[in-house]
Amino acid sequence: MALAGGALALSLAAGEFEFNGCGAEWDGQSLTLFNAMFRREYRAVGGTLRTVSFVAHGAELLGSANRSQQADGTRFSASVGRARYDPAGTDGIEATVAVGAITNVYWVFPSVPGVLWSTTEVRNSPPDFDLARNYGERRNMEEDYYCAGADRLFLSANHVRVTAFDFMDQTDYSEELFQKLEWMPTVREHPLAIACNVLSAEDAVTRRGLVFMRLAPMPMTRPVKAPDFIVVGRDTATDRALNSVTPVANGYALAELAYEGGEFGRIRALQRLQRALREYRPGRDGIFISNTWGGGNGDSRISEAFLLKEVEAGADLGVDAIQIDDGWQKGRSANSSDAKRRNGKAWGNFRSIDPEFWLPCPDRLPHGLEGIVGAAKRHGMRFGLWYGPDSTDNAARWKEDADFLLSLYHDYGIQYFKIDSLTTKSSAAFLNQRKFFDRMLELSNGEMTFDLDVTCHDRPGYFGIPYIGPTYVENRYTQHAGWWPHHTLRNFWSLSQAIDPVRMRIEVADHMKHRELYRRLYGDDPLLPEKWRGDAIFAVAMMASPLGWFEVSELEAKTVSEMKPIVARWKLERRRMHGGTIYPVGERPDGFAWSGFASVSDDGGGYVLLFRELNASDAFSLATGELFPAAASAEVIGGRGKAAFSGRRLEVSVPEPLGFIWLKVNRKQHENQET
Repeated sequence: MALAGGALALSLAAGEFEFNGCGAEWDGQSLTLFNAMFRREYRAVGGTLRTVSFVAHGAELLGSANRSQQADGTRFSASVGRARYDPAGTDGIEATVAVGAITNVYWVFPSVPGVLWSTTEVRNSPPDFDLARNYGERRNMEEDYYCAGADRLFLSANHVRVTAFDFMDQTDYSEELFQKLEWMPTVREHPLAIACNVLSAEDAVTRRGLVFMRLAPMPMTRPVKAPDFIVVGRDTATDRALNSVTPVANGYALAELAYEGGEFGRIRALQRLQRALREYRPGRDGIFISNTWGGGNGDSRISEAFLLKEVEAGADLGVDAIQIDDGWQKGRSANSSDAKRRNGKAWGNFRSIDPEFWLPCPDRLPHGLEGIVGAAKRHGMRFGLWYGPDSTDNAARWKEDADFLLSLYHDYGIQYFKIDSLTTKSSAAFLNQRKFFDRMLELSNGEMTFDLDVTCHDRPGYFGIPYIGPTYVENRYTQHAGWWPHHTLRNFWSLSQAIDPVRMRIEVADHMKHRELYRRLYGDDPLLPEKWRGDAIFAVAMMASPLGWFEVSELEAKTVSEMKPIVARWKLERRRMHGGTIYPVGERPDGFAWSGFASVSDDGGGYVLLFRELNASDAFSLATGELFPAAASAEVIGGRGKAAFSGRRLEVSVPEPLGFIWLKVNRKQHENQET
């Protein structure tokens, strides 16, 4: 979706266009797209555009099979101009290229090492494609997908590691939300048809590679099941002598990015893309929101008096925005404690069954929203609401829903909305849901922010509409003894392999609530939530957008006293910390590991956050040469322990299990500190 920011450069024959460090050059048979990080050349071959060169970080990533392709007389027309991909994104350029009946659109952004593209050419899924077995061998994929129009990328490397990043949403039913599957394709290996949103192909020798991100729902929830990539290994029996990846045109936009430096380089490239799709704005993004639903009482306590108590308690703790979940509205949903009312089974069809469903409940909020929103503003806090767009008829009433939320934004300044209940059962529904969000982002200058709930149902998920705000990752409840801090840390750390941490809403639960239930079910389990300190519970979510999944006014005094100081320090540091590139470091959390995150700022400094889970070693050594190559000092600003750089490693110690240490990394040397 282009947002015009300057005149288009139109040409049927030749032209060039540059804006903000991004550029395009074309002559009707070749197209070159570039910025300071990459240069990619396409030629008109076989009725479409095919890549012939992809140079990034000073190296050619593609092999001779791509470079030898010659223009065959096919011609195209192009229009290029300044544009964004979406209303919350950064300005770059957009190139629209028409080759016969096929139109491709390419976006280039200043800090992103590659292109984002979409096409009108969509190939059907082969009859035998089964997503339940989507990583198996496929013998007949070539004829289905290497037809005229396929932009097959032959890699210049002989030894390629292909990694599929397999994500799970509908998190109410999944505890493991992420896995990696790897191949090193060999001689004469049959083509692999792979359905996934993120895939990388890396030269095992140089650690350079390409990483792809599909802006689509999860493969299992898409209306049409089809692969995203066809991968072939080295095949000496044919002229195709190098490893190749063919991105399948399946109707969803695809980013194709170059990187170097192995895993850290891949993560950096993906985060730069996501920051181009949703520009990081301090004060809007990465804030601490509280939501009372996690306290276990559902909507049963929603009242003006209770919410005013929440505002007071939230202000004392340091919460940025108070959010009311299901129950503020006149209508009752299927989740309501009062679901026996006439519309109590409403879910996703709220507006269809009651035109007044979304008015403030006169019994619970006799003075409407004004009093509560006003109280929050007096404390310097913002406000949020739960909302369920109407999903009937493929979300046909999207504009009515959007205009209602816009009225709440303009009339009351309500900025943050948790989006729940919607279903995405068709391509038409997906497009209408995008229109719903785009309208509000355009008319609020990107200030309205949406937490898309991915806990159940078929929805756009982590990647379908990634620019609207944080992904609301999981619901885990202490009243069911179903929330464990180390599981939340594990899921957050794992998802951070590809998802920008600031783009995740990660829950901070009341770890002392329902502790008798945990003990009754699990005895004196060493990983019980109550064995963690309150500051460590909050620290789990500091690199993300924290969600206070509790009734703030019901927190124990000890929890508040442990959590309050680190919230205050976090608010001082978060602009710089969230503004950096954030990497998961250490081991994958499992309750017994050393694990954490590092945020690397453009100035070479940053932050390190490390957790000592339940293990016997109070010391850990983290390799930091690729993260902080310059000599640096480590200042302890949270948690307890010691830290010092030793050469290309950071040596830390944390005295107690289930503890953490939070460090500010400075380029200037300071004496080691201990808290």
